[in-house]
Amino acid sequence: MQTFCDVTFMSIAASTGVPLHVMLKRKLVNIPSLFVSGADNTIHVWDDTPEILYTIPLEDPLLFEKVIIRAGIQLHDGRLAIVSSVGVIFVLNSITLRIEFTVRDHIESIYSIVQLPNGTLVTGGARLRFWDISSRECIHKESQGKYVNELLVLRDGRLVVSHFGRESILIFDVSSGTLNHETKKVLSGHTYYARCVAQLNNSTLISASDYTDIIIWDLTMYNIKTRVSIGSQSPVCCIVPLRDNSILVCGEYLLTLDRDGGIVTNSQVPVSSTACETDQHIVLGQDCHVSIYNKCSGAPVLSLKLYKVSPKIIMNIR
Repeated sequence: MQTFCDVTFMSIAASTGVPLHVMLKRKLVNIPSLFVSGADNTIHVWDDTPEILYTIPLEDPLLFEKVIIRAGIQLHDGRLAIVSSVGVIFVLNSITLRIEFTVRDHIESIYSIVQLPNGTLVTGGARLRFWDISSRECIHKESQGKYVNELLVLRDGRLVVSHFGRESILIFDVSSGTLNHETKKVLSGHTYYARCVAQLNNSTLISASDYTDIIIWDLTMYNIKTRVSIGSQSPVCCIVPLRDNSILVCGEYLLTLDRDGGIVTNSQVPVSSTACETDQHIVLGQDCHVSIYNKCSGAPVLSLKLYKVSPKIIMNIR
């Protein structure tokens, strides 16, 4: 597929002699909102006009096979890190939006990635792995006995590890650069494993399981504050704490909760697996589309059909 970037920037670069990445950087400077979304083996970079600026195909650098995108984050230095079904971490330059390097140590799918306050990357699959991003080396491996479903770094720097199975939410001190098992805290209460976790404030965590129950946790006592049943037939796939202190819940439909777990709105907007927030908009993954809605009115602003499946990541990087 030829994109705006492929056609316009490459032709201008060819006619002027200006390198492609310089042309792209000049355009990006004037864009107020820039998004990265991904599904299957393709990353798209787009703005809110809508206009696709760049398309990045991903493949296994060893086997030259297509990969499935699992998760992604923006690193402290602005670069993007994408993890995949083949155990490869793709690191993308934040200016050129090209793959800067890949690292591989997992032999199985990676489901989550976070960056600790000290810069260390942590990835979760069948094992937890700690990475020195500067040397591109794995500095520590730890088997949890279960697949890691999601990772979260709390505001105090501790690491939340969500597993497939019982005792699915664990909290560790990682100030030493690895898990300190003597500090382990266990949050027990879900019927099944926690699919997604998010921090609401310094003392409150929220999580949702595959059985559609949502729990708000007290992080001072490590017990349940509120349990919310949303009556959905599909699992909750994503929880996004919003800037107005409400909570966006993405599952069978789009729900908004208050910080006590009360349902504020049920929009009946079908949502897939991911979402993010900007100053004025909510950006959602819906079926094969990425869609932007006005935060105040809830009115749709635009929709882009980019994929054949639901997008796995949407990030606002500007």
